[in-house]
Amino acid sequence: MFWDIFVSLCAEKGTSPNGVARAIGVSSGSVTSWKQGRIPHNPTLLKIANYFGVSVDYLLGKEEKEKPAEIGELSEGERVWLETYHRLPPETREALVRVLGMFDQFSPDMQGPILELVRATLLGQQNGFYRSDCAIDIGTGKNKAQ
Repeated sequence: MFWDIFVSLCAEKGTSPNGVARAIGVSSGSVTSWKQGRIPHNPTLLKIANYFGVSVDYLLGKEEKEKPAEIGELSEGERVWLETYHRLPPETREALVRVLGMFDQFSPDMQGPILELVRATLLGQQNGFYRSDCAIDIGTGKNKAQ
């Protein structure tokens, strides 16, 4: 079931299974094993789900794919976030999802610096650069490079 869903998602996105594997850092040998009925390990399933914008449960055939909101139904801010998100490489999407998933756990005085870090990261990715020397400790909000 995973393989059929995976191939269908590849077709919808106009890519091949091996193209997706390259994009998420997985070997073509893994793709061959999936075709033969093996299920990817959980970290790989998460990468694939993030790549296609679906849940792991959907990949495994445990739930139906939700119809995404029509672009016209989104606010301008939501549209910009969504378009930017889809231009990001899979590993950056994964990191962004993790940060946003933890966001409400941070105190209000920490939320501002975290949003600024996310904004700067997204702008850096969008403009083709990223400064690894600007790593912010999420626990303290301080620059780790200082």
